[in-house]
Amino acid sequence: MPGESKTSPRRISAVDRQRSAVDLRKAGATYLEIAQALGYSNKQGAYNAVQTALFKTLQEPSEEARQMDLARLDSLLMALWGQARAGDLPTIDRVLKILERRARLLGLDVAVGNRLELVGDQGGPVQVEHKMSLTEQLAAYAADIRADPWQDMDELIDGQSQVLEQDEYDVD
Repeated sequence: MPGESKTSPRRISAVDRQRSAVDLRKAGATYLEIAQALGYSNKQGAYNAVQTALFKTLQEPSEEARQMDLARLDSLLMALWGQARAGDLPTIDRVLKILERRARLLGLDVAVGNRLELVGDQGGPVQVEHKMSLTEQLAAYAADIRADPWQDMDELIDGQSQVLEQDEYDVD
């Protein structure tokens, strides 16, 4: 209502409901699910509530959306990680795609063609140690598996046989 106070119980309740709608959206709920959970008449009502709440904050929703997407990607990554570590090649490929998307969201990948020149003391070169990123490590691991899928098994068997040989000589 136009003449209604901003602190009226009805307006406060509406703002709380809008915040709840945003929280559900952040958690990955669809607008239809939000409408059903919070009693909006349809998904358009839930959509309007989320948009109104975001607009009222006067913040760019992109950072919030980025954080929401990162949380989703992290959740997917955790769900697939065990299978990827076990050597399931399609899962490794999927994990790499998730990591690539995550790196793009965070701006970790430098665009090809950009050049940064660093100058050390007295104009000399800067010594830089390169450590492999997680994406690079997984890609190398996947390449190793594709090159010799039995490598890890051979190492495991060799390791077990060495343990057995050592146990033969242990005397209590």
